[in-house]
Amino acid sequence: MSRPPSHHIPLNLKMSADRVRMGKAVALRHGTTVSALVSEVLGISKPKLS
Repeated sequence: MSRPPSHHIPLNLKMSADRVRMGKAVALRHGTTVSALVSEVLGISKPKLS
């Protein structure tokens, strides 16, 4: 897995990108939709469609 140069990226954006990457891997593993994942990460309480 190659990582893009991050020395010029603000720490909060870098952390968000890492969280999204990790979240996507977890979502794929658990069969969760990316939209539901994004809502969860953003703290938006939303009914999940399964």
